[in-house]
Amino acid sequence: MTIGGRLKQWREYKKLKQDEASSLLGIPFSTIQKYEMDISKPGADAIIRLINAGINATWLLTGQGPMLVADTVSQPNAPIGDLVEPLVVIDYQRLKLAIETIEEALSKHRSRLQPDQKAKAIGLMYQMYEEEDKKRAKAGQDRASTILNELVKSMT
Repeated sequence: MTIGGRLKQWREYKKLKQDEASSLLGIPFSTIQKYEMDISKPGADAIIRLINAGINATWLLTGQGPMLVADTVSQPNAPIGDLVEPLVVIDYQRLKLAIETIEEALSKHRSRLQPDQKAKAIGLMYQMYEEEDKKRAKAGQDRASTILNELVKSMT
């Protein structure tokens, strides 16, 4: 099934008409139609709106996992090994940047990827940005620690 097909499946699951989904998501009605007919694919802003509406990004992009974010948490009283899918905290700004980077590269090279390939590329880009952020934070912590040590030394 395509992204458009999954979007339609979500809309029907929520018992929404296209115009209602448009209002809920803040996406133009004609754009919702184009997504569902696979004429166009949602970009970074639209994907973030869909995620904010409760759609599981992994499911939307690849068809894997549960449809709704709410269904990715563990079932009550289930042992740790029986988690439906691990709950992942997503930095939406980082996700948007990853999507935009992949879209820009594809556009620059006039290339397309299948949804599963695009999802993997976006995931890898997201992880790369996450690692860069961690390195910057660590460097900042190291620098702050050095300054604090120097300050303490100067006071004794």
